[in-house]
Amino acid sequence: VSGMLDSSIVSAGIDYISLTLPNDHPSAATWWERCMKYLETIVQAGNELQPARRLGYDGVAIGGSFLGIREDSYLCTISGERAQQGFDAVYDRDCHISRLDVQTTVRVPGGAVDTARNARNAVVRSNMRLGAERQRNATLIEDLRGGATCYVGSMKSPQFARIYNKEAESGEERYKECWRYEILLRNELAGKMAE
Repeated sequence: VSGMLDSSIVSAGIDYISLTLPNDHPSAATWWERCMKYLETIVQAGNELQPARRLGYDGVAIGGSFLGIREDSYLCTISGERAQQGFDAVYDRDCHISRLDVQTTVRVPGGAVDTARNARNAVVRSNMRLGAERQRNATLIEDLRGGATCYVGSMKSPQFARIYNKEAESGEERYKECWRYEILLRNELAGKMAE
């Protein structure tokens, strides 16, 4: 805990968004144009637009993002830092948000190598105070390169958390001594968070 007091937030915000809109919705054409315009900014950053098919949608993929159409609806997904940057461009209250990941990345001097293990142990202690129906599972995965991740909850549930060594995961110098705290929200919870 004492090491965490010296930590600083490196980034915080949206890390993934997936949303759909019926293609007969009055604002569907305008929304499609807004999404496409955002994807064009990714092209301008030096990425190549490729034809793609996902979840029965035909469309285009670029830099971890996708925009597609099928008979009944449009789908847009944006991942990573671009999700935060593109949120205002693609979000529409009338869309169904099927998934929204929010994250905070924290730099801890010394790297706090036990962060994932400490998170799992915190879940164990919390479960001791909770009834069986409210308890959560926590899975700790560590590798020999210093990577560690604690998964909290079930990936199939409406909410799921993970805490991981961002430096080990990304290999990027800008994430030296950083840990990422991420929550994946689905459907109703995702929609409420997006609002």
